[in-house]
Amino acid sequence: MLARASPRAAEKRWRREGKRFGALGPRPPRRTARCRVAGEGEAGVEWVKVGVVTGAHGLRGEVRVKPLTDSAEDRFRPGKNSWLRRKASIFEESEDPVRMEIQFARTVTNRGQLAYLLKLDNVSSRDEAEAVKGHTLLVRTDERDELDGDSEFYAQDLVGLRARVRQEGGEEDPVDLGVVVDVFSGTGVHDTLDIEVCDSYSRRLGKEPEVEASKRKRAKVCVLVPFAREIVPVVDTQGGFCEIDPPAGLLEACLYTKKR
Repeated sequence: MLARASPRAAEKRWRREGKRFGALGPRPPRRTARCRVAGEGEAGVEWVKVGVVTGAHGLRGEVRVKPLTDSAEDRFRPGKNSWLRRKASIFEESEDPVRMEIQFARTVTNRGQLAYLLKLDNVSSRDEAEAVKGHTLLVRTDERDELDGDSEFYAQDLVGLRARVRQEGGEEDPVDLGVVVDVFSGTGVHDTLDIEVCDSYSRRLGKEPEVEASKRKRAKVCVLVPFAREIVPVVDTQGGFCEIDPPAGLLEACLYTKKR
């Protein structure tokens, strides 16, 4: 069964060497953009989400947090500082994260999913804990753990890359395949890139969305590509692209239609 990656702004690591870091907790929303907000005099600070408050626990202000990080044990421990960004509405979040300190932390399992119970220094009652439901916990991107060279990547750095397909023989320039829109685990040895195929490559493959003509504009051809070094030999997060060198027939076999 496919397990979707955490949001683009979540602290998840993905490898090209076969060993993967599994996602903790139920699948979070996918359409979450990387956030850039100012804080404590710093303009344009870039943040990464490490958790989301899912509810209150008890009467003393504890909150239940779903982790969105592979470093939860380090992020959610007493004395650790983090930032709380409030949810302004169903569709919007505020741009004024507030620093807070974790005073107490413990783990619980709810319906087979791991969660953390945290006592935050600025939340002291159940009513206050209920009020922060849906808020997100953030850290600065420069506080993330160091990665293992070009073998590990954060999900937020993979989503949005332009994917290019190497041509047979390698003499011609790579052809634009599309854009990485998600990362999945649970597909076997390797993690998997979900790539939304551009119209030009769809025509090249002779594929059209298998839906009614009236719904065709709301459908998109996508392809699942194993995130293995031999298949994805180049990942240039600074340049904003990756190169795919697929075995014969791989792309055709892994195509599917996504309905929007």
